[in-house]
Amino acid sequence: MTTSSLIYILIAAIIAFMVAFFQYYKKKKETNYILLGIRALSVFAILLLLINPKVKKTELTNIKPVLNVLVDNSQSIRFSNEVNSVNDILNTLKSDNSLQDNFDINFYAFSDDLSVKDSFDFNDSQTNILKSLSSLKKINKENGATILLTDGNQTYGTNYEFFTDKNPIYPIVLGDTTHYNDIRILQVNVNSYANLNNKFPVEVFIQYEGNESVSKVFSVRENTTTVYQEKLNFSKNDNTKRVEFYLNANSVGIHHYYCSIERLSNEKNTFNNQKHFTVEVIDEQAKILILSDVIHPDLGMLKRSIETNKQRKVYVENNLNKNIQLNDYQLVILYQPTNKFKEILAKLITEKHNFLLITGTSTDWQFLNSSQPYLKKNYINRTEEY
Repeated sequence: MTTSSLIYILIAAIIAFMVAFFQYYKKKKETNYILLGIRALSVFAILLLLINPKVKKTELTNIKPVLNVLVDNSQSIRFSNEVNSVNDILNTLKSDNSLQDNFDINFYAFSDDLSVKDSFDFNDSQTNILKSLSSLKKINKENGATILLTDGNQTYGTNYEFFTDKNPIYPIVLGDTTHYNDIRILQVNVNSYANLNNKFPVEVFIQYEGNESVSKVFSVRENTTTVYQEKLNFSKNDNTKRVEFYLNANSVGIHHYYCSIERLSNEKNTFNNQKHFTVEVIDEQAKILILSDVIHPDLGMLKRSIETNKQRKVYVENNLNKNIQLNDYQLVILYQPTNKFKEILAKLITEKHNFLLITGTSTDWQFLNSSQPYLKKNYINRTEEY
């Protein structure tokens, strides 16, 4: 209730008493005093209704702040022999009476996401620290701190270094936090298929972490045979190499390759020094048909140039009346077409086959302009003499 309301109530009480007093003060009977009191209360009640004071009731409740304990439940904790350390920390938190009296403690396990747990088995295969912290931020909006027990090894997700929260986060780092020099194969880019008797490209990215300059040999093996080898120089500033090379596809089938980079003298993690990749070599020849009703030396030159790629086989056909199976060819080349090509060209367009037009002095442009929609040419029926 506000101060002004109290003043109005006090004034109303005085007015109610004065009104009743002036009505009954001349009368000496004892009943008049009772009527004076009733009249004063009645007037005061009416005035109180007119004032309409607002009464507010305030209750204070003491709520303990929240303390969230997030425990990394991934296999890397077990791998680094930190299970006992985690259990010791949890037992200390649970047995501390001061913490229990002053905080509402919640225990969570996290791997690929967040879950409520009191016991932990450390068998999860993935770790996404950022997603777990974001999930906690959504479900727990009260003021409170977070204790994060983890080895910091995040297997996927956005980098948790960019996570922000108004509530403090206190990490307890598990495992060996010493930084060791490391060299690793980041990525291998290669096509899954290659054509027989061709060369296929391979691209490899290698990264070095360290301050000293080192030289290491990168090699690629197929079974026990080394098919590629190169010496690479790394330094603190020049720490990433992009290696490009070609391998021969000499036989049909699935070929397994093993690429590796030499380990450093003090390197702890050597699992990332190697990667495997597979390539399937297939034997497929594209058949190309050249149709022509003239004899020209360009035909032989065209055939030889195309067949320099061993995955191409060229067939030359001069008999346009022959029953040609167009589905047997991946490409049909029409050399200087005339009106004799009418049925063939119509069939190519109708059945949507791949075809290529080569024109010259013997080309019938009147026929070609009217028989296909892809190109038009203005022409004159004259041959230029040189």
